[in-house]
Amino acid sequence: MSLTNFDPETFDREEILKMADVKNYAWPADHTNLNVWLGYFTDAFRYYNNQTEVDSVLVNAIAKIIRYLSTPFELRGGAWDIAEERQRQIDKEGWTAEHDEGHANGELALAAAYYARADVVCRVDPNLLWPENWDEKWRKPKGRIRNLVRAGALIAAEIDRLKRLEDKECL
Repeated sequence: MSLTNFDPETFDREEILKMADVKNYAWPADHTNLNVWLGYFTDAFRYYNNQTEVDSVLVNAIAKIIRYLSTPFELRGGAWDIAEERQRQIDKEGWTAEHDEGHANGELALAAAYYARADVVCRVDPNLLWPENWDEKWRKPKGRIRNLVRAGALIAAEIDRLKRLEDKECL
């Protein structure tokens, strides 16, 4: 598959879905074609997003590739993981900006603190740092890195909530 000019006739859906696993895909070492690749995927996104029957799996995969290619190389590690987790929370869990507005008492930051230190908290008191008004079913500690990614995404959500609040206060 050539990543130069987008052509729906030669577009390889399965290859694109593999590429959407951006952290594990074997990207060419030569990144001089970055703008060409971005143009290719932007054209593909526009084409497939405007079809009568939208293939949402494919469109979401292309959007993820575009986000990845648009991210500076130095931010493609932990920061990328946090951004992807925040996007997952919005897309899969429905934890949108409107939802986050309902957590005005520091719950997002508190849950982030819980996940940041879940390795210690779970041994001492599982309820420590967990927001009182949140159901326990949402408390799902995993491995150390996964917990830190969740903590980062919750902090990002809290920062965004506070920024929206500041914007409203400035009006």
